[in-house]
This record gives sequence, structure tokens and C-alpha cells, in this order.
Amino acid sequence: MFFLLLSEIQKQKEPLGSWSLNALLAKQGVCVSTATIGRYLKVMDSDGLTIRKSNQGRIITEKGENWLQSITEHLARAEVHDEASIGLRVNEYTDLLDLIQARKTIEMETVRLAAVNATQDELWKLRQSVSLYYRDVAENKSHDDSAYNFHTIIAEMSRNKYFKYLLDIMIFEEQKNGRAHGQAGDKRARQCLCRSTR
Repeated sequence: MFFLLLSEIQKQKEPLGSWSLNALLAKQGVCVSTATIGRYLKVMDSDGLTIRKSNQGRIITEKGENWLQSITEHLARAEVHDEASIGLRVNEYTDLLDLIQARKTIEMETVRLAAVNATQDELWKLRQSVSLYYRDVAENKSHDDSAYNFHTIIAEMSRNKYFKYLLDIMIFEEQKNGRAHGQAGDKRARQCLCRSTR
């Protein structure tokens, strides 16, 4: 509600009271009583987001402007992330091939940066991760977790958070695709992987 009220106050560029805000919100299909709006305005006053101008109504403060901009940017970022998340979903095997090719490119640079930035502790963790992976393979266990752990350590060693987040999304989509299609899906995924690495 703060966001809606502050947006209207900011847009009008003049003091607004409960009745005016009630009418403006009603035009957007938001039904709120003037008493409720009045309570919100008092809270916003106490939070320093608005200030009362005698009996004319409220105007937005600099703190309110900053808060509104922060929320607006957060909403815009969330919308972009949602669209990106939908775009990165693997719906068919051609998508999986594209994803593996993109992951391969990102991982090459991630490994290069990891080699430059790795600490001795991280190298030790990496060796432990490799040992766990080979143990899972030898015992014929699922090695998804140990493989993911290996790639996570490499990504963290790169010191580039964007590589880590991108790889997290890509690995999740690959694993989900394999689980959704069972052994046949795994076989076709491996075939895609072989073609992409030739």
C-alpha cells in the first residue's frame, strides 16, 4: 500500500489527502477506505516518507523518493529475472544443446579465473570434491550432488558471482531435464553433450 500511495503523491506533485488518494486508487480498481488511507499516511509520516503540509495533505520527502525508486528498481529487476528464468527453461533437446554450449563457454572462463584466484584451502576443497565424485561413481550412486558441488567450488574460486549464478541456473535446468525424461532423457542429453564438445 505504501508503494501505491507514494506513487500517487509523487505523480501529482502537490499535497494529497485521504479523500484525493481514495479517488485516485479507486480509478485503479483499488478499494480502500479513507480511514485506512489516513492510518497509512500517519505511518508514512512517522517513517519520514511523507510530510504533512498543514491541511492540504501530504507531499513526498527525499527519503520517500529514494524508497520509491528502490522499490521500483526491485520490481523491474524481478520482472527481468522472471523473464530470464522462463527463457532459460529447457523445453526440448535443442534447448538443452544450446544450454550446454553456453555453459561450456562460461565454464572455460570460470576455470581460467579460478586457476588465477584459487587459495590453498579452496584447492583442498576441490580435491575433496573430486574424491567424493569418484567414490559415488565407483559405488554406482547418483553423482549429481558431488558433480554440482565440484562446479560450485570452481565458480566460487573464480570470484565472479555472475558466473556462479548463471551456472547454478544452467546446471539446475540440465538436472531437471534429465529427471523429467528418465534414462532416455539422460541418454539423449549425453548425445547432445558429445555433439557440442566435438
